[in-house]
Amino acid sequence: MAEPDAARDPERVPTFAIALFYLLLAVGSSWPLALHLGSSLPQGTDGAATVPMFQAWSIAWTSDRLADGFTGLLTAPIFTPTPDTFLFSDPLILLGILGAPILWLGGTPVLAHNLLLLTALTANGLIAFGLLRCLEFGRSTAAVGGAMLVLLPYVHHELGVLMLVPLCGLLGFLWALVRFSREPGALPAIGMGLSAAATYLVCGQYGIFIALVIAPASLWMVQRRWLKPRAAGWLGLGVLVCAVLVAPLVVQQLDALDEHGFARSGTLAIKSSSHPTAWTLTAWPQLVPAPGVSEAPELWMQAHFPGTLKLLLAALGIFHGLRTPERRRWTAFLVTAALLASLFSALPRLGSGEATPFALLSDVIPGLSSMRSYWRFVVVAQIAVVLLAVLGLEFFQNRAARVRSTRPGLAIAVPILGLLAAVELWPTPPQKLAPTPDFERWRPWTSWVAENVPESGLVHLPFPASGRVADFEDTARWMLLGSAHGRPMAGGYSGFFPKRFHRLARALRGCPTPRGYKFVRFLGHDSLAIRSSWLAANPECGPPAKNWEQVEVFPDLDVEMHRARSMNVIPEAAGG
Repeated sequence: MAEPDAARDPERVPTFAIALFYLLLAVGSSWPLALHLGSSLPQGTDGAATVPMFQAWSIAWTSDRLADGFTGLLTAPIFTPTPDTFLFSDPLILLGILGAPILWLGGTPVLAHNLLLLTALTANGLIAFGLLRCLEFGRSTAAVGGAMLVLLPYVHHELGVLMLVPLCGLLGFLWALVRFSREPGALPAIGMGLSAAATYLVCGQYGIFIALVIAPASLWMVQRRWLKPRAAGWLGLGVLVCAVLVAPLVVQQLDALDEHGFARSGTLAIKSSSHPTAWTLTAWPQLVPAPGVSEAPELWMQAHFPGTLKLLLAALGIFHGLRTPERRRWTAFLVTAALLASLFSALPRLGSGEATPFALLSDVIPGLSSMRSYWRFVVVAQIAVVLLAVLGLEFFQNRAARVRSTRPGLAIAVPILGLLAAVELWPTPPQKLAPTPDFERWRPWTSWVAENVPESGLVHLPFPASGRVADFEDTARWMLLGSAHGRPMAGGYSGFFPKRFHRLARALRGCPTPRGYKFVRFLGHDSLAIRSSWLAANPECGPPAKNWEQVEVFPDLDVEMHRARSMNVIPEAAGG
């Protein structure tokens, strides 16, 4: 009898076909992004395109500095002349390195951002597939497990924040951990160190998740052979590899936080932590409704429910895993990781008074108090649910194998069930895309700025109306254009803002007064880029003609350039 071919036997599907399937899932779930790779950025569930444009700019800046041996990387051309401004947000160092060849070949930061996003979604599935194969799951079971990771609800909820999309570092760490648990050695130990470092260099918060959630949960994986001096030495080697790669950056980040006094207030920490009701909400309609679970009223709201099918399969997976000796440690690890991640996601809400768990841990864990969103710990919980769901699929696969001779259709039924679990929270409606500046159309302006604006810092008007992220969308657009002209900005967008920026904002927010423009000169800035339409609608808000002169107008781009006339400004006159 001829052997079954790949079309009839899911266990014989080649890896390249699985990779292509993951790519199709990535393209389909982010549609119509693939039609606008060079002209638009995905917003995910955000109401503005501030963050995706900021991250596209970050990729461009890292690529620019990579070409010069990373000279001056940390002092990015925003908030000039404040130093180390690239540390005020997670620096996308690894993503910038990966995106550099696209830019060097003539691509735009927007194209690099979007290609990295689609690659990350595809790689999430492939690394998950490799991890599950390492755990000796069947190919079909591992393949649908990878599909669940491509379509992880958390990732697609955060699709507008590129650094939150790649899960390769987290999954790669688990892969190396599994290999080390079986046979402690140099290669898996180095693999853990490299994966942890790569995770941090893509997203600092994910690196913290490894330290606070995955590492403690991995104690379930400890076996007697780990306690031998040789195994401990290999673990130490892994830690050393990670430390060598990330410690210099971590030290400078902590120094910058301390120097500027950056920290999140207790109120902001609570707002950014997981709300209990979020576990009963989904971002999109799900395939199989569950009692008590509903669609979030607004897309931007926290929605942690991973999907009914995934959760039911995960519950079965816990039962199956704890009853199967070779799966018991892995199951306990996943359950512990899910619980720890859920607790950390709500940490600022736990307890009352001054001696709360959050306050106590913030005193001993560097950087914890400055995290932007605590609810993002949920990503580890959702990954754990998916991996437990794969255990549930294995339970069904084992049962199907016993009756395959009498019921051959069951061989394909289990992968279909897994695929339904993967797509049960398909992102709808189609991805919202934000148009980005056409660099070619803006070339006359960027070339003029590059030739005529000094390094003192370009001020853009109107200034952001408030501190809300949405109000910085135009600022992020100017930053993106700044990657073409290379002149530093007086303003900018980041996770934290220096005191100098707040002083400038007080002077220019709303309708600037002559005193405000005088303060701009006092700070050393002598060039303005002003929206012509804003100035026409608010002529009283423009710079005083006696102190500033219009030097160039770009009518098609709705921007005009002003330069300070020669003048002396003293602190008493500047105010501020």
